[in-house]
Amino acid sequence: MKTRVNKPTDILLLGINARYSHSNPALYSLRACCRGLDRRIEILESSINANPEKIIADIAASHAGIVGVSVYIWNSRMVRILLPRIKESLPDCRVVLGGPEVTHAPDEWLSMNVVDCVVAGPGEAAFRKIASGDVDIRGKLIRVANSPFAELPFPYDDTDFARFANRYVYYESGRGCPYRCAYCLSSRSDARLDFRDLSTVLRELDALIMKAPGTVKFVDRTFNARPERARAIWRHLIGSGTEKRFHFEVHPALLGDEDLALLKTARPGLFQFEIGVQSTNEETLRAVHRAGDWPASRRAISRLVAAGNIRTHLDLIAGLPYDTLETIARSFDEAYSLGPDHLQLGILKVLPGTETRERAMEHSMSYNPEPPYGILENRWISADGLSLVRDVAGLVDSLYNTGRFRAELNALEVSFETPFAMFSALANRWREMGYDPRRKDPEAAARALASFASAV
Repeated sequence: MKTRVNKPTDILLLGINARYSHSNPALYSLRACCRGLDRRIEILESSINANPEKIIADIAASHAGIVGVSVYIWNSRMVRILLPRIKESLPDCRVVLGGPEVTHAPDEWLSMNVVDCVVAGPGEAAFRKIASGDVDIRGKLIRVANSPFAELPFPYDDTDFARFANRYVYYESGRGCPYRCAYCLSSRSDARLDFRDLSTVLRELDALIMKAPGTVKFVDRTFNARPERARAIWRHLIGSGTEKRFHFEVHPALLGDEDLALLKTARPGLFQFEIGVQSTNEETLRAVHRAGDWPASRRAISRLVAAGNIRTHLDLIAGLPYDTLETIARSFDEAYSLGPDHLQLGILKVLPGTETRERAMEHSMSYNPEPPYGILENRWISADGLSLVRDVAGLVDSLYNTGRFRAELNALEVSFETPFAMFSALANRWREMGYDPRRKDPEAAARALASFASAV
């Protein structure tokens, strides 16, 4: 029997973001897909650093009949804390959960007696049915096939942009990914590659150029999966004369001569690129189905960095199959030597729903069962080895990525065989002095670095 939602039902969409500067584009897309319904849908965004009491007070003040919560690895712990409080503050409301954390473990969440419904997978079509009262939302798992991505409406209303001051505005020009990287949810067969029409994208970008207050971040998993299409968008933004900044995740092996020539003409600061190197170990890349040609990628990144007009952010992942401490160090050294603006040495997250999670036992992977599911060890690298990697990652973030200590690092580097050896020695020195290498503390960093330099 269907439960129809009585009109008019107020619906509150709750987003708990990792930082204040972030926003949740999924909520805006859900709301946009309900245009034309006789429903008042409000969006409430907060962060994991906010006071839970303030969040609950804001939820209670909404008097919503339905509270939809978007759940991710970064907010799932807080969501678990908030859910009983939501029901206490609004006893008659229906709690609907969506997002990747609940999509791949729906039974776990539905077992909580305060959860009425879980939406699995892309949620726009399902949420419209919920908002229109066309589905039963009492203790059910809902899967509804979405319309083609090109048919989904632009997510933002004119009134939204005022709330994005000092925050990112997120935009999707495509969903899914052509690659099948074993550690990524976008590798799943149900995450098919789907694009918005190019003419629609250019029109929507013009709207963002006019209205977005600051940085626009494309959430496309591999923005340049179709290089000609990517060039058309870059060319449009370059020609617009906008002072905004646009962020893209790109695959370096797909950056050809035509791309690099075009990108060299961009105004400094117009673009920033996040580039997934992950590993330079060929055996590792094959094992995780990470397509690419590292020598070609290295040449493209080197040219991009040399041009100097695009901020470059390189990503590495430690803990992948066949990557030992030695091969991780080699990947780090190669990436570091390219001189990116930002270098992230991340730790593998063994995400539910990925091939990596399914093959964890085969690879003797031990990982934290709680989000963000960070790996603890596997058959190729020990817990001690990964602990050192975490120390190095923390120091890279504090010393290199902040840009404050580049001169000191350059001076020290000549005393060590490799950059990884230098950061390993720095980590040991930090701990000898009683400092935590993983904690950002500029004053402690300056003292420890000075002490280390005087002893080298």
